[in-house]
Amino acid sequence: MANEHTCPHGMYDLENCEECSPNKPASEKQVGGDHYKTMKVQPSEYIYQNGLDWYEGNAVKYITRHRLKGGKKDILKAIHYLQLLLEAEYGD
Repeated sequence: MANEHTCPHGMYDLENCEECSPNKPASEKQVGGDHYKTMKVQPSEYIYQNGLDWYEGNAVKYITRHRLKGGKKDILKAIHYLQLLLEAEYGD
């Protein structure tokens, strides 16, 4: 059983973990993988700065990462969120 103070990266002292340190800004961390770290503009920042809603933001997130993580499945997820957006906004 893992120590409750152990980070997901196996460090016992969260201060010493580069990813989990409370001193590191959240915008510089990624929990679960590294598929966004190499991007010039992270999807979360783009979504926030442009005031996108849930459906729009998820479409951006999945289409942005498809080559790095989920492949075809991520494209299908992006399409699904765009279909949900069409239904919500235009009744289609």
